[in-house]
Amino acid sequence: MELIKYTSTAVINGQPYAGWLDTNTNEPLEEWDIKSKYEKYILDHTGIRLVEPELWGGYDPHKKQMFLEVVIEESLKPFEASKETAESFLREHGSNVEILEVPGSSGTTFAVRIREGATLIIPKALNFGNDVTGQIPSSWDARTYGITEDIIDSVDRITLFVLVCTVEALLSSGITDPYEIFQYIHTCQVGNCIGTGAGGIISQEKIHRGRTQEREISQDVLQETLTIQSPPGSTCSFCLLMARLELRWEPAPLR
Repeated sequence: MELIKYTSTAVINGQPYAGWLDTNTNEPLEEWDIKSKYEKYILDHTGIRLVEPELWGGYDPHKKQMFLEVVIEESLKPFEASKETAESFLREHGSNVEILEVPGSSGTTFAVRIREGATLIIPKALNFGNDVTGQIPSSWDARTYGITEDIIDSVDRITLFVLVCTVEALLSSGITDPYEIFQYIHTCQVGNCIGTGAGGIISQEKIHRGRTQEREISQDVLQETLTIQSPPGSTCSFCLLMARLELRWEPAPLR
């Protein structure tokens, strides 16, 4: 969780120091103090726990955003928008919207007036009951493990976590270079199977909400939401194993 770090080159109070440092304060730390100082934080911010909004782009289950359709009974005051945006309103609402070119704008700016009878989508917040979930440790950062910025920007956080876990599994098995496997078996005989309940949740949010709200998102974010194709499994196959099989599945025999 990057709460502490080890150093052998620090200088504290004019004396060379080798040992543990607090990541935030750079204060020296004795090993026997680690449990008492960090145990509560680690337990509160790892595993199954209450949803932490900062990990989910501000999502708070006690303020879950929902939308309500409202038909306005009085025309609203006009506001200015670009020509493209004004035409979009007109395309959606038809006669319930009036657009007029702003004088002196050379046709680039229009006044938009939402008229009586138009339907607006108003956000509201609901107190959602499900507020406990399994989450990646709060301060976990893929950069610590040497993953490049282009990979971090293009794949979901859960995929990055699986990627690091796969590397640790290989290292703990004595495999420092995954290509060593292919000295003994062909690439088409290697695959991996990684289970997922919902896939890349953050990427799904970008697909369903980000595009609806015209936010800037990655063009290839869709692949991170295809649960059946296991984006974490695909990334491990291509980035680590260069395997030709992502998933090997054998049907159960009929009885």
